[in-house]
Amino acid sequence: MMSLRPVTVITGASAGIGVALARVFARNGHELALAARRDSTRPAGRRPPPWLRAAEEFLRANFMQAIDLRQVAAASGVHPVHLARVFRQFYGSTPGQYVRALRLDWAASQLAAAGAAAPSLASLAQQAGFSDQSHFTRAFKRHTGLTPAQYRGLSQR
Repeated sequence: MMSLRPVTVITGASAGIGVALARVFARNGHELALAARRDSTRPAGRRPPPWLRAAEEFLRANFMQAIDLRQVAAASGVHPVHLARVFRQFYGSTPGQYVRALRLDWAASQLAAAGAAAPSLASLAQQAGFSDQSHFTRAFKRHTGLTPAQYRGLSQR
């Protein structure tokens, strides 16, 4: 699977560019990254079938809840195995990875928008559906290239 890293932290003379990119990305959210990932992995010249668009809409509407693949398949009217296979062909990730990215994008927007009234990282991790803060921090760093604290600091400047 292609892992999209929107920001790479660089040391030395190029560090200013990395910080500037991180600030822009922090302000504009991760929707752009999801759209880019979705468009770059779609089979050439093909649109997702209506049932797959319904599955994506279901995931977007319910990403803050615990979602089972069978629930998504039932909402879209297809078998779970078929859903998983076709979803990966069109979106470049499994439904579970897609939900995790949605949760991390939501958390990033909360970190960037909260300002001084920002919730604790542990509270944010729980709200975003992660088992604990360390799991959230690892996933967030893998997704953005920054820890949640670094991301919050860059978005506050």
